[in-house]
Amino acid sequence: MASPLLLGKGRLPWSPAPQQTITGLVYCDSGRAVANIWIAEETGVGLYATRTPNQDMPSATAYRAAIPKGVAYQLHVGCGGTAQHWGMSASSKNTTAASLNVHCDDIAGETAYQTCKLVTSPAHG
Repeated sequence: MASPLLLGKGRLPWSPAPQQTITGLVYCDSGRAVANIWIAEETGVGLYATRTPNQDMPSATAYRAAIPKGVAYQLHVGCGGTAQHWGMSASSKNTTAASLNVHCDDIAGETAYQTCKLVTSPAHG
């Protein structure tokens, strides 16, 4: 059996970047269900968040994802439609926050249409 290549003092040639878990809640203002959540990292990499839909309120969903520590990211939230074909998409601003709760304006004609804004509690108005 071959042994791994070691670099000086028994270190491996590379190690994975430290990860952080980001969590939060997203809401679609229209009441449409959250179809999916894409985490877009500033590095150009992205992934779908693990979602936990609220059975009593489909327009609200908790999410969780592991991304490299300290990397800025945006939430891209699909409101309505399916996980693969969103009714519409709304996005947050870049952040490095470990927890981000947002409400997404998915109502056509609204001033903030297709944007997700920070909220501090589920009763966001």
